[in-house]
Amino acid sequence: MNAAHCAGAAGNVVPDECVIAINSRCVALGPPALNYGPGDPVLAHTAGEYVPVGQLRACEERLTEWLTRGGG
Repeated sequence: MNAAHCAGAAGNVVPDECVIAINSRCVALGPPALNYGPGDPVLAHTAGEYVPVGQLRACEERLTEWLTRGGG
C-alpha cells in the first residue's frame, strides 16, 4: 500500500488510517496481523517520533521470550 491509499482529505498521509488499512488488507488475505512495539502511538510516524532506549530493550526482551516459548 502506498501513500496515495493512505491520504487524508488534505492529501497528507494519515498514519493511523494507513496502518488500519494495511492491517485490514492483511487480515482479508488470511494471515493474522498484530501490531506490537514500543513508543507512544500518538507520536507514531510523525516528525517528532522517538522511542526511549528502555522501551526498545523491554520490547526486545518480551518478543525474545515469546518467540523462545514457541509463540504461545
